[in-house]
Amino acid sequence: MIKVDLQRISDFDLPLDTMESVVKRGESKRILKRLEKEYNLKSYYVCAKISDIYELYANVTYYYVPKYEKESWIENYEIFIRSSIVYKYWILFYKLCKFVGYDI
Repeated sequence: MIKVDLQRISDFDLPLDTMESVVKRGESKRILKRLEKEYNLKSYYVCAKISDIYELYANVTYYYVPKYEKESWIENYEIFIRSSIVYKYWILFYKLCKFVGYDI
């Protein structure tokens, strides 16, 4: 299972005040599952962002993953996050908070 949570949403600096429609969810999920199976890694962990550097780039253990695969992995994970229900939930929550006057 490919996880999405508020931490990953904020790591990718995704806006919570817009709902950007992404129709490539199925294709991204297929690519992520292939990469996870091929390298025996979880997208949730390897696409983590620490100090503006993705775990795939920062961690020496992931050097065996080719650069084009790393770029594809991160790009598709971001697409997957943007099209997830969790992301849409947090956008809705943000908009509701703004509507009732709470500032988050």
